Amino acid sequence: MTGRGTVDALIEELTERAAGIAGPMPVDEIARLSAQAWSGGVEMDEPTVQNRRRAAVAVVSAVYPRALAAGRRSGTAAVAEYVSTATRRAIDDLGDEVDPDRTVRDLLDRLVVAAQEESLRARRPGPGGVADTPLPRTYLAACRTRGHRHDVDRVAHAAVTAWSHGYRDGWGEAYGATDRIINAIRHDELAATTALAGTPTLRWLDRLATSAHRIADSDPQNHPNRLAQLAGPDGLATELPIASREQGSTTDPAVESGPENQPGRDQHGHRRG
Repeated sequence: MTGRGTVDALIEELTERAAGIAGPMPVDEIARLSAQAWSGGVEMDEPTVQNRRRAAVAVVSAVYPRALAAGRRSGTAAVAEYVSTATRRAIDDLGDEVDPDRTVRDLLDRLVVAAQEESLRARRPGPGGVADTPLPRTYLAACRTRGHRHDVDRVAHAAVTAWSHGYRDGWGEAYGATDRIINAIRHDELAATTALAGTPTLRWLDRLATSAHRIADSDPQNHPNRLAQLAGPDGLATELPIASREQGSTTDPAVESGPENQPGRDQHGHRRG
């Protein structure tokens, strides 16, 4: 399935399907990768169901790590930019009369640096917080090919499934990235003894973390600017209900903040199968 005509047909099929999936897919690259994986995974003289499932698994194993890395980069960049923007606004609001020794502003400068470093970290090659091996649900979804009469359709289905699951799983790693950013200064003594516009710095940081967590747990199909709006004005609103993955439903922010209540996570904040 590696002929030029077949790859071109797969590119066309993936281009049509990619419009509604999570994250921007590099269609040409994924088409070539998927076609090669399918051909290598088939190992058959005749197209049996078992051989096709084996080939679909090969496609998932090839595409998922690339999707995971792409989602990780995008999700971390979204929360890092969000935290940086909210923090810079807070710095601008602190004048010399309020913060004559720049004590609080220097503390917040460290938060901006931490956000930038976390974003750079997500761009580097190497494993993140989630293993590159897909969960069983991804393989199962990729092998459900009822109604697909041609191998091009089957390959496209497996590739799109792997990309969508991988990108969302990678995007979800921004939840942990948020914690690392905030914790860069949260445990500093200054965070416990200072305030921003009358709000204790610790409380300000916790509200900022809750807002950024909402971005990490939002559907990555949304544009980052819209995801930032979910977190509330100025990155500090905690009173507004949060739109969940299920359209039309809402979640109480006071309950939603714990990892055991995050979509796709267990009580330890780990992704579920």
